[in-house]
Amino acid sequence: MKYRAYRLHFRGALHIGSNRPGFEHTEDIIHSDTLFSAIINAWSQMEPDFVTTLIPPEKDSITDFPFRISSAFPFYGNQFFFPKPYTKIWQEDSDNSPTTVKSQKKVRFIEKTVLESVLNGKLLEYYFEGNQTVTAYYSPDSPLDSPPGKAYDVPRLKIDRNNQGQTIFYFTRIVFQPNAGLFFLVDCQDETLLHTFEAALRLLGDMGIGGDRSVGHGLFTPESVADFELKTPDNPTHRYVLSLTHPAPNDDVTLLKNSGYDLIERKGWAWSGRGISLRRKAVRMLMEGSVLQKPGFKGDIIKVLDTKETDWALEHPLYRNGLLFGIPYIHGDKL
Repeated sequence: MKYRAYRLHFRGALHIGSNRPGFEHTEDIIHSDTLFSAIINAWSQMEPDFVTTLIPPEKDSITDFPFRISSAFPFYGNQFFFPKPYTKIWQEDSDNSPTTVKSQKKVRFIEKTVLESVLNGKLLEYYFEGNQTVTAYYSPDSPLDSPPGKAYDVPRLKIDRNNQGQTIFYFTRIVFQPNAGLFFLVDCQDETLLHTFEAALRLLGDMGIGGDRSVGHGLFTPESVADFELKTPDNPTHRYVLSLTHPAPNDDVTLLKNSGYDLIERKGWAWSGRGISLRRKAVRMLMEGSVLQKPGFKGDIIKVLDTKETDWALEHPLYRNGLLFGIPYIHGDKL
């Protein structure tokens, strides 16, 4: 199955905030809701009226949208890494070695060719090299000798406005290798929107994404990946999820009984533009790597802050993208 894929080549450091307090931690991926909001924000700089038609402010939940995007995951050269599915992917180890089991648990991402075997219902024979230093990225044919990006703690100084007291805190940022970065997939139902979508993505690259954009963090150059294809099964039983997913009101949540998944809480603050910080509603979402029973979910874009809830401090409601981006997956047993 062919998908539109885009590499993001970062020109400098990147900081993507997490649910943890402070700046001492950064995500090493960009979740789909963050990436979607950033693209829509850049799009609104070019066509504000059109964005309003895509996301009508009177709706609390939107399930039909002209495109869906995945989260952004690491790539290194021509190797694309995907989140390890929340299901059994390894063959039984005859030795039942604690070292092997411990090493398997450290795997967070699997390379594209490995994923294709998993999608087609094959259990993997785990190859563990004792001298392999990058255990989080599983690529047995060409293991990585260093991670795509490395996190650095940068000391910062906070000065109290009242008594001029000084406090040191740390700001974590990721710097990618020259031939590495993040990539994401797009499923576009309306091909006429692609030109504007890519224009918004280029504008976002110049605006930046994440924290500390004022000092050049988060700037990137997008690159379209030609003929990106995943070998998927013809008769799938499940869907492998590459985005954060919020169940829509009409989604059948009972299908989760035969699914493998984890949950994440998404929350945070919004800047009103009038000097007021506003807290968005927290929502729980299915994480990337979830394996959901077919037909499963569609997901939705859910309203997390309405204008009337803020005494009209906002000019428009705020939404969070929870549309499902699923890949066909075949699995014979219960998860």
